[in-house]
Amino acid sequence: MKDIRFWIVLFFVIRLFNITQAPLEISHNWRQVTGNMIARNFLETDANIFYPRLDFAGEKDGITGTEFPLMNYLHYGISKVLGYQHWYGRLINLILASLGIWYFFRIIRRFFTEEHAFYASLILLFSLWFSFSRKSMPDIFSISLCMMSLFHGLRYLYDQKGVKDLSLYFILGTLGILSKIPSAYIFILFFLPMLDKKIPLKSKNWFAITSILILLPSIWWYFSWVPHLNEQSGFVHYFMGDPILVGAKEIMANLGQTSMKFYADAMGYIAFILFVGALLWAIKKKENQVLLVFGLLSFTFVLYIFKSGYNFPHHSYYILPFVPALAFVLGWGLTQIPKKAVVYSALGIIAIENVANQQHDFFTKDSEKHKLKLESILDHFSERDDLIAISGAPNPQEIYFAHRKGWIFNENDLQSNEFLQKIDEGGCKLVVINKHHFDQVIEGSEKIFEDEDYRIYAIKKK
Repeated sequence: MKDIRFWIVLFFVIRLFNITQAPLEISHNWRQVTGNMIARNFLETDANIFYPRLDFAGEKDGITGTEFPLMNYLHYGISKVLGYQHWYGRLINLILASLGIWYFFRIIRRFFTEEHAFYASLILLFSLWFSFSRKSMPDIFSISLCMMSLFHGLRYLYDQKGVKDLSLYFILGTLGILSKIPSAYIFILFFLPMLDKKIPLKSKNWFAITSILILLPSIWWYFSWVPHLNEQSGFVHYFMGDPILVGAKEIMANLGQTSMKFYADAMGYIAFILFVGALLWAIKKKENQVLLVFGLLSFTFVLYIFKSGYNFPHHSYYILPFVPALAFVLGWGLTQIPKKAVVYSALGIIAIENVANQQHDFFTKDSEKHKLKLESILDHFSERDDLIAISGAPNPQEIYFAHRKGWIFNENDLQSNEFLQKIDEGGCKLVVINKHHFDQVIEGSEKIFEDEDYRIYAIKKK
C-alpha cells in the first residue's frame, strides 16, 4: 500500500469508469470537442499535422492556429487503425497523466525523501488532476511530458548518465512545450543545477545548447506559424494571452475568483488549508530547499497568470500546471506530522472531498443525451459536406455532434438580417435550433423537422 505504483494503477483503473462517454459532461466540453474536431478532421480531411482544422469556420476550410496538435494526432493515429471514437483522447491523456505522476514521484524521491514523494504524489492523484486527466484536453498531457523531461534533464546533470538522458530531455521537453507552452514554467528549476559548481561545465554547456533547441520549435509554432495560419485562413480561435500589464490589471479586477482557483479548485479546501500550514511551517523551520523550489515555480507561474489575464479566474484548467507545486509543499508538510494515523486521515479526507467534488464528471446528464441523436437526424436531410448553422454559440459542441461544418449562433444572431444573409451567401443548407437553448421560430423559412429537442429549417436559396 506504500508503493505509489499501486495507487497510480488503482486510480488509472478507477478513472476508466465510463471513459467511453462522449464529451457531454458540463465541465469543459467545449475544449474537448475542439480537440476532437481536429483529430477527426485529420482522419477525414487532411492528415497534415501542420494544418489543424475546426468545424465552425462557416464556409472557410477551418484551418486555424491552435496548440500544437500532438495529442489530437495520436487520437487520429488510433482512429486510423480502429475507427474514430470520441474517447481515444481521454485514454491518451490518462496514460500520460499516470506516467507524469510516476515521474513526479521519482523527482521528489531523488532530491528529498521517499515519504515526501509518496504523500505529494497521492495528493496530486486526488487533486483537480483526478477528473482532468481523463478529458480530451492537452493541459495535463503537456505538463506530464514536461515533468518526464525534467526528470531526465536533472539526471543528465546530476548523475552524468550521458546521451540517453539528454536525448529524452530534448524529445519529451520539445513535445511537452509544443503541446501547451505554459508547461515550460517548471523548467525554471534547472536554474538550481546550472549554478551547482559540482556539475562539470561541459555538461552544462551541452545542456544549455539542448535547452535552446527545445524552445525553437515552440517559438516557431506559436509566434510564426500560428499567426500565419490565422492570417491565411481568416479564422482565429486560439487565445495567445494578453500583454502582461493588461493581464495583471484583469487579475486584480478578478482577484476573488483568481484566488478561488487555488483554495477551492486545485486540491480542495482541506488540502489548501493544510498547504498554507505546511508553507508557514517550512518558513519557520527555514526549509530552504522546499522554499526555493516552490518560490521559483511560483515566480514563473505568476507571470503565466498575468499573461492569461481574464481567462485565468474563469477557467479551472488554467491552475492545472501549478497543482504539482502545491502538492509538493503539502507532501513535505505531511512528513512533519509524527503520527501517521493523522497523516492518513488527512489524506483520506482530501481524497473524499476531491472525488466528491469531481465525480459528476464521470456521468452524462440525461438532459444532454439528446445531442447524440443529432447526426442521425441530419443524415435524413443533408449530406456530410453540406454546411449548417446551429445554435449554442459560443460553444461548438453541437456542430461537433452534428458531424458537419458551418456556423454556430446565439439567439440574437437569428434576429440579425446580416447574419442570415451571411450564412445564406456562404452556402448554408440547414439551420438547427436546440429548443433547450431558445425556442425561436424563423419566419419565412421552411421547417423540415421538429421534435422535443430540435427544430430544423431549410434555407431557401434566392
